[in-house]
Amino acid sequence: MQISLSAYAVAKGELNDTKLFITGDYSNQTFTGVYNTTNDTFTTLTQTNMIARRNHTSEIWQDKLFIFGGNTTTFISSCLTSTQNADLSALLSTAPIAISKLNVCQNPVKDILNLLFNKEITTA
Repeated sequence: MQISLSAYAVAKGELNDTKLFITGDYSNQTFTGVYNTTNDTFTTLTQTNMIARRNHTSEIWQDKLFIFGGNTTTFISSCLTSTQNADLSALLSTAPIAISKLNVCQNPVKDILNLLFNKEITTA
């Protein structure tokens, strides 16, 4: 695999899953790809509605890829408060399939994540 990426996010599926999902890039901010660690292959996915972003984070939970925050330029004013998700159930299946399109959806509930802590967080 030879691909140059910067300012991207990586998410891995469940414990035994062998796929890594990569989203975003410094210049190609809607980049989406899947790296299969078992057979050392990389597939670039085409998606039509991912919000362009870099310096974001992503996570897989219950067969859905969640993409959080990030920005679009080097300025703080470009920080994104949106969350998007995509159903990965077909891509996470162990059956051989040929999927090259990922549909990303806006978070239907809230498009900003607010965390409130009422006590100081300390480490032991």
